[in-house]
Amino acid sequence: VKQVSDGEAMSFLRGALEEETISENWVGLTPLQCAELRNGAASVEVPKRILVCITNLRTHLRQAVRPPVLISDRRLARAVHVLRVAALTAGFENVSEVDLLLLQHIFWDRQPGQQKVIQEWLLGNCLGGMLDGSIGEIA
Repeated sequence: VKQVSDGEAMSFLRGALEEETISENWVGLTPLQCAELRNGAASVEVPKRILVCITNLRTHLRQAVRPPVLISDRRLARAVHVLRVAALTAGFENVSEVDLLLLQHIFWDRQPGQQKVIQEWLLGNCLGGMLDGSIGEIA
C-alpha cells in the first residue's frame, strides 16, 4: 500500500480526525468510559498549525534523519487521536503545541535515540513560540 504523500498528509489527518478509533476494550476502562472518552475526544479541536507541525515533522524524519524514520499512515492517524485524548484529559478544548511533545514517544522507530531528535525538532520548530508568548491555549 502506497503511503500518503506529503501533499496529501493534511487532508488525510483531517479525515482521520472524523473517524472513531478508541476501542471498546481499552485495558482498565469500561465500555461506558471508552464511549465517554471517544465522544469527548471527538470534540477536541486540532488547529491547522498543529497539523502543519505534525506533517512537517513527518517529512523531516523521512528526509533529514539518518537512518530515516518512516511514520506509517496508521501511526500518523493514531498519533493525532492520542493528542486529542491528551488535551481532553488535561481539560483543554484544543490540542496545543505542548501536546506535540507526546510525539517523541510515539514516532521514534527502532532506535531510542530518535526520541531526542524528535524532541529537539519539536522544540525548535513548533514550541519556539512558548518563549515569545505566541502559542495560545496553554494555561
